[in-house]
Order: sequence, then C-alpha cells, then structure tokens
Amino acid sequence: MVKKEIKLKVEGMHCISCVSSIEEALKELAGVSEVSLDFSSSIAYVVYDDDRLGQKEILKRVSDAGYNAEVLTKELLERSSAIPSLFMDPSFLSFLLAALLTIPLMVHMFATLLGLQITVSPLMQLLLASIVQFWSGRSFYRGSYFALKAKAPNMDLLIAVGTTTAYLYSFVVVLFGLDLPLYFETSAAIITIVLLGRWIEGSTKHKATEMIEKLLLLVPKRVQVEREGRLQEVDPDDLKVGEIFYVRPGENVAVDGKVLEGESSVDEALLTGESLPVSKEVNSLIYSGSVNQQGLLKAQALRVGEETTLAKIVQLVERLHLSKAPIQRLADQVSALFVPLVLLVGLVTLISWWVIDGSFTEGLIAAVATIVVACPCALGIATPLAILVASGKGAELGLIFQNATAIETCAKSSVMIFDKTGTLTIGKPEVTEKILFGATTESEAIQTAVSLEAFSSHPLASSILSLAKERGIEREPVSGFHSISGKGVEGIKRGKLYHLGSRRYAEELGCEIPTKLDSERPGSELILFSEKKVLAAFYVSDPLRSNSKEVVEALKEKDIEVLMISGDSKAHVESVAKAVGIEHYLYEVLPEKKVDQVMHHRERGKILAMCGDGINDAPALAAADIGFSIGSGSDIAIAASDVTLIHNDLMGVVDAIELSQETIRKIKQNLFLAFSYN
Repeated sequence: MVKKEIKLKVEGMHCISCVSSIEEALKELAGVSEVSLDFSSSIAYVVYDDDRLGQKEILKRVSDAGYNAEVLTKELLERSSAIPSLFMDPSFLSFLLAALLTIPLMVHMFATLLGLQITVSPLMQLLLASIVQFWSGRSFYRGSYFALKAKAPNMDLLIAVGTTTAYLYSFVVVLFGLDLPLYFETSAAIITIVLLGRWIEGSTKHKATEMIEKLLLLVPKRVQVEREGRLQEVDPDDLKVGEIFYVRPGENVAVDGKVLEGESSVDEALLTGESLPVSKEVNSLIYSGSVNQQGLLKAQALRVGEETTLAKIVQLVERLHLSKAPIQRLADQVSALFVPLVLLVGLVTLISWWVIDGSFTEGLIAAVATIVVACPCALGIATPLAILVASGKGAELGLIFQNATAIETCAKSSVMIFDKTGTLTIGKPEVTEKILFGATTESEAIQTAVSLEAFSSHPLASSILSLAKERGIEREPVSGFHSISGKGVEGIKRGKLYHLGSRRYAEELGCEIPTKLDSERPGSELILFSEKKVLAAFYVSDPLRSNSKEVVEALKEKDIEVLMISGDSKAHVESVAKAVGIEHYLYEVLPEKKVDQVMHHRERGKILAMCGDGINDAPALAAADIGFSIGSGSDIAIAASDVTLIHNDLMGVVDAIELSQETIRKIKQNLFLAFSYN
C-alpha cells in the first residue's frame, strides 16, 4: 500500500455545510484515509492509497458532489492569489444586481405605507423579484440541496424556504388577481442583505493561497552551484545534498547548508523573528529563506527540496490551516431546529384548516401565510447585519477581521500567546544607551559613527543613523571605507582611522575594553567606536511598545492566560517578560516548536489566541484558534492571521476581544428576538 498526498483547490463552496458535504463524499471513496478541507482558503488535503485510487477519481468525486476542484500547483497558486477586480467578482455582481432590482420594490413598499403616489405594478414587481429570487439567490437553492443531502438544515435552507414561500405566495396573488398583500419586497430584501454579508466575508478568501505563494517566493528562482569544476545557475529544486552552492550578498539562501568559506551576517527572521542579524563563518549553518546581508558565502547543501527549513514551514502553514475546526454559526444552529419547526407548523395549519373547515384551498393559503410570517425576515439578517456593523466598528478601531468566524472565535479566547520581537517590542533596533571614553564628545562620536555607518548595509547601522537624524547631526565624508563581514566597518576621517563594530572586532584590533562595559545589559547589543582605543560605546536594543504592559494587564483582568514564546535568546526574552509582567515564557523556540505549544494548549480545551508579526510566526498563527498580526509585520504573518491590527496598536487585541464579545451578545439577542417575534 502506497500512501500519497494531494492538495486540491475547491471552487463553489459558500457555507460550512459545503465542507461537510465534500469531506463526506471523499471519505466514501475506497482508498481515501484522510480528508481535511479549509473553508477560508478552499484548500483540501487528501491522503489516499495510490494502489487503489487515482487523482482523476478524487477530482470526479468532488465534481459529482457539485463542486469544482483542481490539483494545487505553483501555477494555480499564482492565479488564485491574484486579487480579482471588484466588478469581476461573481458574488459582488450577484449582490449588485439584487440591490438594484430590490430598490424599486422597497420604494413601493415605503411609499404605500406613507400614502405617497409612487407605485410599481404587480407585474413589474413579479419580474424584478423573479430575477432576484432565481438568479441572484440561486446559491441558496444549491446550498439547500447539499444541506438536505448532508441531513444538516442550515441558513441556506431557511433563506430558501422563507423567500420561496413569500415569492410563490405573491406569485399566486398576481396570477389570479387576488385582493391580498404582496411579499415580493420581503423575499428580495432578505436575499440582497444576506448576499452583501457573504460578499464582504468572502472578499478575503484569497489570503491563504497568497500567503503560501509568498512563502515559496522566499526561495530564489536560480542558485549558483559548483559542478564539474565550473559554476552553473540551476533551479533550487535540482540541487542535490552534498553539492557546493554560493550565496551572494543580498540573496536569499536556497537550501539548508553549512558554510565552507566566507563570513557574513544573515537575517534569520524566518526562524527566530529577530531583526538583529546572525554572524556566519566557516562551519556555521545557514537556512533556506534567510537573507545573506553582506559577504559571499560558499556552502555545502545539507537539506534540499521538501526537507528544507522553509519547505517545512510551508507544509506547517498548509496543514495547520486545514486543522482549524470551523465554528458553526449560531444562525445555522438555530436554523437546524427552526426550519423543521416552521414547516411542521405550516403542515399542521394546512391539515387543521382542511379537517375543520373542509377547504383545502383555504387551508393551503393559511399554511403559506404562516410560513411567510414565521420565516425568516429578522432571523435571516440577524447575523449578517451584526457582522457588518462589527466589521465597520472594527475598521474604526484599526481592526480588520478576516471573516465572521474570526469574530465568533475571538470572543471566546482564554489563552493569549505573544511573540516578542515586533509584537511586544517595536521590532526596530534603537540606541538606548551611550557611554563616552576619552576626550571625544557625544556629538563627535555620533557624527563619526554615522559617517561610517552611512556606507554600511548592516541592520544595526539604522539605529546609529536614526540617532544622528534625531539629533540633527550631519555625516562628514570618509575615505578608505571597508566593511569586515560579521564584525564591523572602518574608514578614515580627517586623517585618522576609525573603527565601529562588535566587541570581538575591537579586541582583534588590540583595543583594551573598559571595565565599565563588563556588566551585562539583557536584550542589548554592544557597538564600540574606537581609534587605537575605545572612544564610545553604543547599546542597541529593541524597545517595548508603549502600551505592552498595559495590554498584558488588561488581558489578565479578563481572566485570559498570557504567555510569551520567542526564537530569541534567554536574556532578551527574560528582560521583556519581566518588563511587561508575563510570568510564563519560552525562548529559542523554532517555528515548529511554537506550533507544538499552540497545539498543547488547544488540547487542554482552551480557545487559544496568538499575536505575532514575522514569517516565523505564520505557522503558529495558522494553528491558533484566532491569530492576531501587527499591521507593520510581514505579509505572510498578516495572511496567516484572522485579525490584523492595522494601526500597529497592541491595545487592538483587547479591543478586538471586547468588540467580538459584544457582537456575539448582539447576535444572540437578535436571534432570540427574531425567534420570539416569529
């Protein structure tokens, strides 16, 4: 037995019942052992026995269930991730058509109520309502079919029953010229409002596939490899374990490897999330997706293809999106009971009238009137309208909810895990302390330092440049500039040779390190400015966001357990945890281990929220019940999350939870009142 995996892009889903229908259909195939389908991304993951089943049979089964599916490839990802034009989106066109045709019906209704002489003839009402009912509203009939097939009555069935009954009742009134009220505007308005809610909810569906594509783009399209004594450019997929490859300055690392020659600084935010680079030298390990910042590196491939660090992160994100159990909407749960109840009441009305009065026709009219009144004006729009209002209020607060499920899940959060760098901290290194030695002044030290760093590509250089800009200090010209990979820079200014770099660099130059610098500063990096001796020291660190401590305290007051998980060192993590008041934290945690922690808490029965900003956080954000991303974070983290804090204000986490809780209360209130009224 040969187990194979296949990923499918499924089209045509519009509710949770669709997920159940497709999963059940595939599970019935002999040879399929595992099926997971993510509604938010429309991606299905299928494990099957290759000896008993082929891809064609799997695709045909999805087609037989009423949906379209394609095998997920890089080319399909690129097509799927492209954001469609607003006016080319089929769901928007359905809503727009319904809205335009419903307006005259609503105008007629209000004019009648107000006694105004604005009328729309019954035949015109019939024409307008027919297009809305059977063209714009066709998805509700399709959804009802599959809901009945899955024996799971849902909102689609409720909408279909209520609007169709109102439409047919009005159709009969027009057809036979009866002196009875028309309900065309009722059926059309319900369809229009629900379509609006679904279009807004579905407008972010491309984000999941967009995220996977962006992860794949971190691998360079070509890599320099040494074969038969000469350099060749090949596709990274063709690179074999043991082969020698080169990584030029500014390039992404193609595969995992070990450095054989060269020194450089490498941005490993992919793994650790940290903005500070990591020095690389002979025998150092480098990882796919990380960025070589300075020197040329010659390396030997250790892991290639699906075994690389980046490939495993992609696999994690894909699988964890699928592992998120979709939360059934409250309206669907109510519909499962309400639809059969309404139909039963209608049937009892028909039979009672027929038996007591002896008139089947009068009984039928009474039964239809009962169903029209009972279904689902208020119930049908109770959830969509609340979600629309919550989405608008969220935007005012700087919150973007990716879908309605995010609002529902957010309200139930009981554990919050924060990343450190870029989340609780700013994510941008700054000079937090300066110490002067010798005759140099602070302005002179900063001026010379910025004059040297102006030519440097090292990430820490930005902190010196920002400090000089803040003080209004202009750089002066230097000559003989030279960058020493992983150590520092040097240059001649006014006839003197100055050096700026790490402690190790200063020691190699023969400078005596002042004892004042021996005390540790947790979470800080030391940059030394020297000219034969150390003249100044700059401590660079990543400062906390202004309200990080306030946010942690606010969450604790809501009885939400707060933790921190970071890929950074113990000293850096401990200093931040102590500053913001987090007692439980983990350090030096790789992306897959972050996922393990998330899954551990979910297994405890907790609704877990995760807040992060980096590529390394994407798998954990996808695994969490609700993922928060900082708006200034990586596109991949934003795509993996459920809520984006577009103003980069961490207090948005608290605002999102409070807004979600209030929204769920309002939905429950709406459903209760709608149910009671009907």
